[in-house]
Amino acid sequence: MQKVIYLLLFLISIISCSSDDGESPQSTECIATSIPKRNRLIGMDLLDETSSSDFFNNFALSQEAGIDFIGVHLLWTSLEPQPMTYEDPFGSLASFNSFIEANNLKFWLTIRPIDLT
Repeated sequence: MQKVIYLLLFLISIISCSSDDGESPQSTECIATSIPKRNRLIGMDLLDETSSSDFFNNFALSQEAGIDFIGVHLLWTSLEPQPMTYEDPFGSLASFNSFIEANNLKFWLTIRPIDLT
């Protein structure tokens, strides 16, 4: 299934990058115009960590960019380790809640029934 998805993405990129006269474009120009933020939210995903930077460095950079929220991903099995038994894994939700409140942020929670990372 994964190979089919990659093939479709590849084909879409070929079709979307072709020109009307049948020739391949030599370069692509991207013209960006700035528009007001209005009611859009900018966020940081806790999965966004690189080998050259840790969470706190990434958080500082995100604050400079004006983030409004942080997203966290948890496996369903960590929230419900036994049927009908729910818990805060390692107190992470309580800690996370304290952190976002201290930094005047919002958060979103993604509960993953299957771990694909």
